[in-house]
Amino acid sequence: MPRGARPARARGAAARGVRGGPGRVRAHPRSLRAARRGGGRPRGALRRRRRRRAAPGRRSAARPGPPAALRRHRQGRPAQLQTRRGDPRARPTRRAPASAVRAPSRATACILQSAGPRGLLAPGAAADRAGTRPATALDVAWPRAVRLSFLLALAACAWPPSPACAAADYGSADALERALERLRSPEVEAGWVRVGPGPALREGDAGARVERLQRRLRAGGDYAGGPSGRFDAATDAALRRFQARHALETDGVVGGETLAALDVTRARRLRELESNLAARRAFEARAGPRFVLVNVPDYRLLVVEHGAATLRMRVAVGDEGWETPPIDEEIRALVLNPVWTLPATIVASDLAQKVRADPRHLEAKGFVVAARGDRTSRPVDPARIDWDDVDPKRFPYVVRQRPGPENLLGAIKFVFPNREDIYLHDTPDRDVFERPERGVSHGCIRLEDARELAVELLRETPGWSRDELERRIATGETQEVPLAKPVPVHLVYWTAWVAPDGTLQHRRDVYGDAVDPDTAPL
Repeated sequence: MPRGARPARARGAAARGVRGGPGRVRAHPRSLRAARRGGGRPRGALRRRRRRRAAPGRRSAARPGPPAALRRHRQGRPAQLQTRRGDPRARPTRRAPASAVRAPSRATACILQSAGPRGLLAPGAAADRAGTRPATALDVAWPRAVRLSFLLALAACAWPPSPACAAADYGSADALERALERLRSPEVEAGWVRVGPGPALREGDAGARVERLQRRLRAGGDYAGGPSGRFDAATDAALRRFQARHALETDGVVGGETLAALDVTRARRLRELESNLAARRAFEARAGPRFVLVNVPDYRLLVVEHGAATLRMRVAVGDEGWETPPIDEEIRALVLNPVWTLPATIVASDLAQKVRADPRHLEAKGFVVAARGDRTSRPVDPARIDWDDVDPKRFPYVVRQRPGPENLLGAIKFVFPNREDIYLHDTPDRDVFERPERGVSHGCIRLEDARELAVELLRETPGWSRDELERRIATGETQEVPLAKPVPVHLVYWTAWVAPDGTLQHRRDVYGDAVDPDTAPL
């Protein structure tokens, strides 16, 4: 071919070149041989390659990026790393945006905590904590497959749950699930019989009803002997264990409430445990490491921190018709020496009746009546009000109770937002806590020891101690104290759980049809 003449267009791979590896292109051997013979000029990538090699100060040529298909694939997965080939540190060329990394759920966090203080660390995360290398996107966006594999292995090994996932005295959902599986077993089904109506049974009795009692106690795990039909000492001890598990009077007598609890059908117990298990799973998914827990059917309050109870106390809850609703909120402030503004419904249903019986009741208990909408809150003479006809929807007055020893909110009120205007508060009525069943309020939670709860919640608020709390209360002035860190509060309705000693606990459905365990928004 004459010098300067343009060679004929090559076809196929000779024209396009052949890839010599990811990101590298070399000319086809035919083109190289032609160039060496002087027959034509190097084209495309070969020409550019020679120019880069000839550039001063360049020892090696920078390789082109990955193919377009691979670039598009990586761009579609923002959490995937792109690393330079041969880089031992695996430093990423592009970090994942924060929006692309999903935070783990609370349930997953509980499982991660159970792996220990170092937990499930992504590759290199331990070195990051030691400060030996900077964190990469791999440490932030750990591949889902690895996390899922570990969770499946964790479930297969049946590791015990982290204490932070348990609710102290109320155990864990896993323990309740095991109790449910036992209740479903054929052995329990065969032994679950009704004692049946009849006279009260006690130690020394004998007969067919005693035999059925023994079979029923054995099905519940309280009795280890056989159905002899004789109410002996072992049967008495088993019955007392049953009564303790159901918060009944441990008198060793089958009658009244004890007989009613024994004769609950297995199908109802199954539904109860299934409902409570679903509630516990949902609770453990949203509960944090520190919270206040009020279990309405158990009439108890716990302050739980990392799975252990730091404070326990008895409480009084709403009466039938004034049910305490399930609530998940945060206690944000305390009110010392609070003023109680009565809802119109309480004025109509309770206060008006007391005023009719004793016209001096308002003055004796520190109540003040003012016209609704009057910004000056000028007192209104109660004698001008027709207390025989109080309509809560059209009652034109506001009734408040001043701070003092007669105030039904006591010395402290714990505030958390909710539509039902429910809160925890102190009470001057101390006798209520001696009752076995304490559904007596209009929906709010009365506390056995409000001062202890206040000291516990103010622990992280600077400037507050037990002495300072007592000093502020002694002034008699109303004061709102915001917490430095809000504390979650959970009002729950659990009628079944497994205690730390392994016993399955049951509590009566205090609201009956109003809040049934099968349908309650637990």
